[in-house]
Amino acid sequence: MLHKNRDPLRRMVTVRPRAFFFLALLLLMIFGIALSIQSAQVRRLSAEKEAVQREVLEAEELASELARKLAFTATDEYVEQEARRRFGYMQEGEIRFVVEGEDSYSFVPPTAQGVGAETEETFPPEGSE
Repeated sequence: MLHKNRDPLRRMVTVRPRAFFFLALLLLMIFGIALSIQSAQVRRLSAEKEAVQREVLEAEELASELARKLAFTATDEYVEQEARRRFGYMQEGEIRFVVEGEDSYSFVPPTAQGVGAETEETFPPEGSE
């Protein structure tokens, strides 16, 4: 009788090799699908990370440029440049030339030597008459 009690239990627990093979194959397929989904997500997130890093770099460069421009606005050179551009300011000894009939206006910024470093000349040059 003891032998009969163990027999039904054994039938429930016994796994056939073919069933084990299909179960392992199913688990392997599920793992492969999950792995491919995760791999795609990692690639997508890496691309997003690179795009955000480029945006941050561009924003930092813009901030640097704006800080440089802001620092320039605190200089005397900027104040003089704006006075010349907006209000037609001229230093003593400079001569203003007005071109009539021109539709466009172009502004040439001061030289690297500094504003007002132009040489003082008369027009027409002396002695050319």
